[in-house]
Amino acid sequence: MAAGSFVCGISLVELSPNSLVKAKVLSSEDETYSQSIDVTISDTFQTAFLQLSSVLPTDLRHLVVSVPTHFTESDRKEIAEAASAAQSLPKFKIFSNFTVAHKTLRGIDYPERNELAIDIGLLGASSRLLVTEVDEGTSFSWAEKAIDLKDDINDASVLIERLVNPILEFLQEKPTPCDSKIERIVVVDSTFGRKSATIAAVVELLKSKSIFEPPVEVLVRADIVSYTADLALDSYNDTLMQGPLLPLLIFNVSPLAIGIVKADGFVLTIIQRFNTIPSRKKAVLTTSEDNQTTATIRVVAGEAPRVRDNFIMGEFILDNLAPHPRGVARIQVEIRVEDDRTLISADELGEDGYPAFQGASASMEIDATGGLGKDDIEAHLEHYQTLQYDEEAENAENVWAGEEAQGALPK
Repeated sequence: MAAGSFVCGISLVELSPNSLVKAKVLSSEDETYSQSIDVTISDTFQTAFLQLSSVLPTDLRHLVVSVPTHFTESDRKEIAEAASAAQSLPKFKIFSNFTVAHKTLRGIDYPERNELAIDIGLLGASSRLLVTEVDEGTSFSWAEKAIDLKDDINDASVLIERLVNPILEFLQEKPTPCDSKIERIVVVDSTFGRKSATIAAVVELLKSKSIFEPPVEVLVRADIVSYTADLALDSYNDTLMQGPLLPLLIFNVSPLAIGIVKADGFVLTIIQRFNTIPSRKKAVLTTSEDNQTTATIRVVAGEAPRVRDNFIMGEFILDNLAPHPRGVARIQVEIRVEDDRTLISADELGEDGYPAFQGASASMEIDATGGLGKDDIEAHLEHYQTLQYDEEAENAENVWAGEEAQGALPK
């Protein structure tokens, strides 16, 4: 067996007895090494993970589990409980196949665009309208519309009718900041090749001029277990890159992500970790209640999706907002990280997308580190690595808050 630290990706396409579970092991130090393992779910789902734990490397450092996007929260909980029962497995995270496919597209050109992602499974299918904007070299992506089906559909035209046409109609009615054109389509095979003919037929329809004019680029992501293993390796290498942390100004990078707390208690990250300093990023949010005239801008530092697992750096109130129905107001939050301070501002936007004349405006300044020392940052990162997959956090990313908004702010 190759030397080095091992990581593993595990993929499932259904949970019934006799279903296949695939695993792939990679080495962090030997690019040529890989080990593929297949097991079958017997009478109990837990047995598959026990089988895998008996043949996987004993020094496995990182594990990612991928499942079809249409899987429900109860499906994922069942998987999490079964994997946790195999005590020799390391802590793991569960991702949808759509998320795995998207995260492993990092090496592909990714300018501002609307994309359509389609995940076809054995007992269901999903589609997502993915919007990507680029602000000063950093891309921000979110799902503007989501469709999930719990049917076994083999007719390509029916899949187009139910997964694609509603998104195209939505785009015509409500164009995104990237307009109403689909630039690229990603099709994910969540069947281990058992519906390859159906997927091929879907791809041909997507490439036809009858649907898109001009034809769009269509990418097929079929070997999902390999992409899952790649994601596990990428995640593990990211932790190695963190290494011992020195004070902020030695590296001239942000040692932790900086974001804003949304009304649902989750964090919208605006400044990514390791962003070079000085750095300046913006995000547009909205209100969470009807006739809301104040918004709380709470700034946090950390990598976790929930506010409770991060550091509160400070907060301020944006008041005198014009009353509107929930989700109508647009509030631009800007974070500027400089050598000796961090500036946070919030402005009510007008219809032209610029700060409104006599609109609500407020700001706050904190010192460069937000009062955090090296030990605080290291302790946070260690805690973050212990967090399990958070189904609610992933679902919260796909919730529509308002037109052009990346989240809603509390009062």
